[in-house]
Amino acid sequence: MEILKSYITAIGLILFSPTVVTASCIGLGADERLENYCLVSALNGATINKTDLLFIDQRLRHEGYKDGLGIQGTKPVDNLSTLFSVTPIFRYEDNINGGNSPQPLVVGNLRFIGDENYYKQSGVLIGLTAGLGGRYIYDQGRYLNYSLGTGYAQSFESGIGIVNHNASLCSINHIAKRWNIDACADQARNHKKLLDVTSSNLKLILSHTFSNLRKQHKQLKFGANRYLANDYNQNQIQFGFNTTHPQGVFTGLDTTFGEAVNEQLATRFFVAGTIGLYFARKPLKFTASYRRSSGGLLLGFDRDSNTASISATYPVWRNFTATLGYSNTDSNIDYFDASGPSLDVQFAAIQF
Repeated sequence: MEILKSYITAIGLILFSPTVVTASCIGLGADERLENYCLVSALNGATINKTDLLFIDQRLRHEGYKDGLGIQGTKPVDNLSTLFSVTPIFRYEDNINGGNSPQPLVVGNLRFIGDENYYKQSGVLIGLTAGLGGRYIYDQGRYLNYSLGTGYAQSFESGIGIVNHNASLCSINHIAKRWNIDACADQARNHKKLLDVTSSNLKLILSHTFSNLRKQHKQLKFGANRYLANDYNQNQIQFGFNTTHPQGVFTGLDTTFGEAVNEQLATRFFVAGTIGLYFARKPLKFTASYRRSSGGLLLGFDRDSNTASISATYPVWRNFTATLGYSNTDSNIDYFDASGPSLDVQFAAIQF
């Protein structure tokens, strides 16, 4: 437990005081595996200080490589580590009750006026999440990540509250030289006053990490996902391509292709692009996404939609990070059009 706490603390210190070695690898959007590959590659021919060496050594041990960099006197990492954490919630949502649009529903020659008691409401939510998460290392480069959490947030202006539950289990496996296969399952429930949504994913991912002559470190991912929602299940194919650049920039592109689901509005195509870089010695990340959904049926009329969003994430201060975004949904049925800003402040977790 103490080893894991020290590891997390070290990450925080490196993020806010990046060295030449870590600046191009850490905190910009890459996953742990690509970050570690980038760090180890940076050791080749570089002048490394003791802080960097210990930091990289500890990361490798935490990934299951018990000898790390072979630094003498370094404490071993426990095979089983678990942390309990409590995190404050502060965010703005444009639909905190899960309500409907206040505009009339018009389909064909039909026109419906909704009940005002079911109109959507917006507001600032304040609350807490509590959870536990950890890792069980069972072999070199092979381990289980697990988490379980719950949270409650309330708008004190309207008195409306939202309850969230989540759980995840992921088996991470290095199978050959820079080839990996991961099997993951997760579930999330979002319970609002007028809406209760549960979704799950069962995912199998094959990935390969490699470099080119320009010292760019890349990760190619290919996977299959079974998405389970309240009203339907869907098979999806996913691709991802991520790159850490020696100039201290990260770029990522992730896509999802979903099968058609009879009479259900489901994702047919999704793409998200990410750019991460350091600004004022802190990691700044921009994300833009587009989602095409189709297949819905309402009163005999087809329903589809396109959603575009953009966001920026920045650690404003040592103890909290802010994400500011905007999204727009354009539906062929105007009643389902939606647009608006979002704000999410992620506070540092209190860990036990």
